[in-house]
Amino acid sequence: MRARLALLASICAASAGLASGCASLSVVQDAEPVPKGQVRGGLGLGGQVQGGREVQGFLVPQIDARFGLGDGFDLGARLTALDVSLDVKGLLYRRDAVAVALAAGGGLGGDPFSSLGEGRTFQAMGKLLAIVQWRGPRLSVRGGPVFAFGPLFTGEGLDTPWLQVRAGGFFGFGLLPGHARYPDLTLFFELQGGVLHRQPVGDGGLEPETGPWFAPTVAFAWNWFAPGGIW
Repeated sequence: MRARLALLASICAASAGLASGCASLSVVQDAEPVPKGQVRGGLGLGGQVQGGREVQGFLVPQIDARFGLGDGFDLGARLTALDVSLDVKGLLYRRDAVAVALAAGGGLGGDPFSSLGEGRTFQAMGKLLAIVQWRGPRLSVRGGPVFAFGPLFTGEGLDTPWLQVRAGGFFGFGLLPGHARYPDLTLFFELQGGVLHRQPVGDGGLEPETGPWFAPTVAFAWNWFAPGGIW
């Protein structure tokens, strides 16, 4: 247990140098890791609405894959229309129907919200989240805190830097329809929300910006390399 906690602490510290694009803050995964040697894939549609100088919204598709590493860990990768990201998840606690996990990681991508400046937008952001989950025969409920941070660059030459921080939480549930061919198929419904703060870096005459953000996601996932999988 101590070794696992030490490894998770190292992952969290390393996440400061990683990133996660704006559309990749959705969790859409179980607290329990994918079994060693198995691959769990998923498809989804994620949206985001955030305030600041003006209210803005965006909607993007996403594809996910998680790889079982064993010893209570798995590795996740996500590709959306805007970014790519990676994360590592470790199981902290499991007893009966309750499980708790910690995940950290990041990626790189564009930010669709361009109210901060004209031209292109690019960001790099690390993320850290906890997943507390209860699982029943056909329904699982999960939630937990979410924290993300990193630099954001705007302008035609990407020469206007900002520091961006998101703090909030998520709540969602998963349904297992019990399909005969895909018995582990899970439908995810999730909502994230919190506060977004953007702080300009340097003396450019820009004002900081703070506002709420909300991110609903609908997705489904299933084990690829398992009985009932697609291969």
